[in-house]
Amino acid sequence: MKILHWLVRILCVVGMSLFFVWVIDQNIALGGHKTVDYLFGDPGPIVSELQPVSRMGGKEYDDRRSFQKMFEDPVYFDLITPVVYKHANIRLVLNNHTSLPLRLGVRGAGNDDYTLYDLTEVSKQDGWSVWYVDIDLIKAGWEKGKYRFVISVPGLVHGNPEEYVALSSIQMKLYKDPITFASMKAVIGRALNSIVK
Repeated sequence: MKILHWLVRILCVVGMSLFFVWVIDQNIALGGHKTVDYLFGDPGPIVSELQPVSRMGGKEYDDRRSFQKMFEDPVYFDLITPVVYKHANIRLVLNNHTSLPLRLGVRGAGNDDYTLYDLTEVSKQDGWSVWYVDIDLIKAGWEKGKYRFVISVPGLVHGNPEEYVALSSIQMKLYKDPITFASMKAVIGRALNSIVK
């Protein structure tokens, strides 16, 4: 009975430790990468709603998915993260009811200038298209724990209800240098040096 008691205690400690490491990894991406999935129209803790709301329709549904309609260029959203990343692979699922080009951008560091990237259509299914773009985040503005992104359809103006872009979902694969024991030792060393000085 005593062995069973100790075995249960050990399993509880190991389980709690693994859970603690998992929670930390969800926030700071120990392995150097993180994937964020977001359905437009659903408020979430990691990706903000599209703004300004006057350029967007409310949440709608078709047979397979939910979406929001973008009626006017541009709209913005924030990626809230405690970590600075170097690179992002972004996949958007949308339905473009215009003949206008689609672009996605990120705000630069210390200014309101956006670096815009052309989106590439990679597949189509059931009237919805999957668009892809690689974004360099090294010079992007990470301020107050967030990156600001823009979805741009130059020439899209409010007024024609037949011209819009239906935005369904976004997947962001974010990359940074993985945390190693050497990098942790360097960070702790710098922190201790700053305390001592």
